[in-house]
Amino acid sequence: MSTKRPGPVTVGPLRGYARRGPKDGRYYWQVGYHRDRKLHPIAGAGGWHTRPELEQRLAARLAAGDWEHRPAVAPAVTTTDQLLRTWLGWQKRRIRPEKGKPGISPATYKNYKYTAKMITRVIGDATLTHISRVTVQLQRDELARLDYAAGSIQRADEVLRQVWIWGRERGHCAGELARVDLPDVEPAYNHVTPTTEQAGLVVDALKAQSRRWRYICGELLWGTGARVGEVATLEPERVWLARQAVRVHGKTGWRTIPITAELTALLAAWMTEHAPGSWLLGVSPVTVQQHFKTYLGEACGVMGVPAWTPHGFRRLASTVLLGAGLDRLAYEAIMGHSLEQGRKVYAEVIGGRPEVAVALLGRRTTEVVIQGPWRDVKTG
Repeated sequence: MSTKRPGPVTVGPLRGYARRGPKDGRYYWQVGYHRDRKLHPIAGAGGWHTRPELEQRLAARLAAGDWEHRPAVAPAVTTTDQLLRTWLGWQKRRIRPEKGKPGISPATYKNYKYTAKMITRVIGDATLTHISRVTVQLQRDELARLDYAAGSIQRADEVLRQVWIWGRERGHCAGELARVDLPDVEPAYNHVTPTTEQAGLVVDALKAQSRRWRYICGELLWGTGARVGEVATLEPERVWLARQAVRVHGKTGWRTIPITAELTALLAAWMTEHAPGSWLLGVSPVTVQQHFKTYLGEACGVMGVPAWTPHGFRRLASTVLLGAGLDRLAYEAIMGHSLEQGRKVYAEVIGGRPEVAVALLGRRTTEVVIQGPWRDVKTG
């Protein structure tokens, strides 16, 4: 058997090149065509053939005209809806695979989709070449008529301008968008801090809702004082049942928070019954951060108490711990911020009245404060 590499086979623009096989070392034909100084292989055209056989196959393939792969031509972008869809496709490719990587978060992309849906609802059929001040005013007025909040209307205007600049850079549209007066946005902050009794009532109401993860989330927020993002991203392996503690990751890094025997038993039963996957709550962090606030508000309404946000549990925890006279190291280990920050920002209900702070975090059955700090265990 000759070991000399056979020369290439040429039939019009098609080329066949001899390649040595990976197993037995026999030569086989790789077939393709050149474009932009690169060989583009043709699937199914090569293999083990004699030169005459390969020439016949290439001639037949050339005559059939199905040898060249032609990339699909993207549809023309002519309307606002098409521009938004194209932009969202670009944004979807920018979603970062994990925290700390470049790109946008899944929550940001979800917000973009929601805002794009608002814009499409009122001016989706507007032709890009005819968008004027009247079109921008129509978006503002129609969204107001549909009872969107002033902040949502401003957000729609901001996203439309962002998309327009992006589209202009890619040749989909031209010119500048006219600016119109937008409704004033009054900052709406919810600083309600519940009492321990109110927290118990509302968490019980969450238990009565259809999805049990909402109840588990409420118990965790109440029993740890953690931020909602920290609870949303809590992984099952970070629940240390034997030590009666959970390990969360927040703005100040990792910290370990002790939990009561009651909460430990609840989490053990939850993990046994539901076998959560990547996240302890069994739903994505985006779902928790975007929707738990709504479910919490509904529970407050059912129980007839002032509505508070998920951060209200954190303010309650800080207030209770400060009122109970917890020492600096223990307080900072649990809350993840300085004692001074807690006194300045969070302690709004009890203030300097330690006699009111006899109730501790969550459904505790004793009046003993868990002192710290605790020996930290590095994991993973």
